[in-house]
Amino acid sequence: MEMPTPDKEHDRLTAFVGRWQGEETLFPSAFSPLERSAVGQFHYRMAMGGFFLLSDYEELVANEPSYGGHGVYGYDEKQACFNMHWFDSMGGSYLKPATGGWDGNSLVFQNMSEQGHARYTHTIEPEDYSFKIEISDDGEAWSMFMLGDYRRL
Repeated sequence: MEMPTPDKEHDRLTAFVGRWQGEETLFPSAFSPLERSAVGQFHYRMAMGGFFLLSDYEELVANEPSYGGHGVYGYDEKQACFNMHWFDSMGGSYLKPATGGWDGNSLVFQNMSEQGHARYTHTIEPEDYSFKIEISDDGEAWSMFMLGDYRRL
């Protein structure tokens, strides 16, 4: 049997590879009633023969680490969709990954957990990257949770 190799869907994930840093706005939510500012840092790299994109994320508030996360992004050929597994410093991990796909230059994922629905939009340009998280109780009416604009370092 011949070993599989990454295909064009996996190759699209390479657009994120590198280090990114930028300003973030954290909107009022169950975690904080106040709007807050933060600095976010992402480090993306391809792994496991080019089949997966790994991300390490750190959020700084007043120059102090306040949140960290680790993501594993891949493409499921059988389901014909991208997936995102997320683990974070709040103990967050989902039994099922968020799933989604590309919409132009945006990679959009959605999932549902006990806390409700979440939508994650990663918009990539050669040197600019924006990321937003929206939340919803019903999966129809969405509100902004976090918005970040980053530059490649």
